[in-house]
Amino acid sequence: NISSIGLVTVGLYESDNQEITFNETEPLTWPGDRVPIDGFENQYLERHISLSIFIAMSALAVVGTITAIVFLILNFTHRRLRVIKMSSPRVNNLILFGFMLCFAAVIAFGMDNGIVDKDYLPTICTVRISLLSIGFTLSFGAMFAKTWRVHIIFTNKTTTKVVIKDTSLFGLTSLLLVIDLIILAVWIAVDPLTIQYQMFQSYPSYLGSNVIIQPRTLICSCRHMSIWLAVIYAYKFLLLVFGTFLAWETRTVSIPELNDSRHIGLAIYNAVIFATIGVLVGQLTQSGIDGSYIIIAAFIMICTISSMCLFFIPKIQLIRSSNYSVLSMRALGQSSLRRPRSSVLRIGNDTATAKKQISGSGSQKIEQS
Repeated sequence: NISSIGLVTVGLYESDNQEITFNETEPLTWPGDRVPIDGFENQYLERHISLSIFIAMSALAVVGTITAIVFLILNFTHRRLRVIKMSSPRVNNLILFGFMLCFAAVIAFGMDNGIVDKDYLPTICTVRISLLSIGFTLSFGAMFAKTWRVHIIFTNKTTTKVVIKDTSLFGLTSLLLVIDLIILAVWIAVDPLTIQYQMFQSYPSYLGSNVIIQPRTLICSCRHMSIWLAVIYAYKFLLLVFGTFLAWETRTVSIPELNDSRHIGLAIYNAVIFATIGVLVGQLTQSGIDGSYIIIAAFIMICTISSMCLFFIPKIQLIRSSNYSVLSMRALGQSSLRRPRSSVLRIGNDTATAKKQISGSGSQKIEQS
C-alpha cells in the first residue's frame, strides 16, 4: 500500500538495458481507487449558433423576402403604367429576384451543425457563397444595365436613332452572371469547400482540475480560402465601380420614370459602406459564433433592404402621385432634361428608342407612344 509519509517501490528501472521491472509481490492501491493522471484531459464542447438568434434573423430575412414579393406584385400589376413601363418592369423583376437570393443567403449562413447534420455542411457552405454572389450580381448588375441604357441614349451626340431592347439589358446582366458562375465553378472544382473545426479559448472544468474544456465549432474552409474570397471581392468591387461611373454620368437626366441613377447611386454608396464595414468587422474582430452570424446577417439585410427600398419606393410614390393619370398613362406635368438638345423617347413592349431633335427653343421633351 502507498504510504502517506514516504515513497513506495513500485518497480525497478535498469538503465543499461532500459527495462522496467514492476513489483508484483504486493498489489498497489491508489488514493481514491484510481490511477493518478499524468497529464491534462481534453473534453470538447461543441458550439453552434443560438437557435433563438437563427430564428430572429431568419424571420427578418422572410420579412425582407415578403417585401420583395410585394414590390414584385406591384411591378406586375402596374406594368402598363408609364412610371413602371418606362423603367423596364421585366428588368425590375430580375433585380427583385436577386434581392430574394440575398435574403435566402442570410438563412443559409445560419445553418450549422446545431441545425443540420454535419455531413450536409459542405454543400451548405457552397450554397451560402453561391446565393450571396449570384444574388448580388443579379440585383446590382441589372440596376447597372438599366443605367447603361440611359447613359447610351443621352450621351448619343448624333441624330441616329438609338434602339436598346430589354433583351440587351438581360444580355449584359447574363454576361456578368456568367463571370460569376465561372469563378464559382472553378473554385468548387479546383478547391472545394469542406468543413473543419475552429478552436476557441480553452478553460479548466473547475479550479485545480486536470480536465480542460475545449470549445470548438465547424466552419467552412478550403486550402486557398483567402485567395478565392479576394477574387470574389475584386470582381464585386469592379462591378460597383462600373455602376458608380454610370450613375455619375447620368446624374443630370431628370426624368423620374426613366432615370434611376440617383437611387442607384445611393444604393451603391450603401453597398460599398456596409460591405466594407462588414468585411473588416468580420475579419478583425473575435465576436464569437453568435456575434459573427449577427454581423454577417445584419450587414447583408441592411444593404439589401436599403437598396431595395431606395430603388422601388420612389416608383410607388410616383404611382400614388396625383401628377399621373392611370387612364392616359401620361404625366400631367412636363419634365425637362439638362441638355441642349431635345429628346423624343419611345418605349415599346421591350424597346427603348431615342431620337435627338433640335427644337427651335432648344428645350427637350419626352413623349410616350
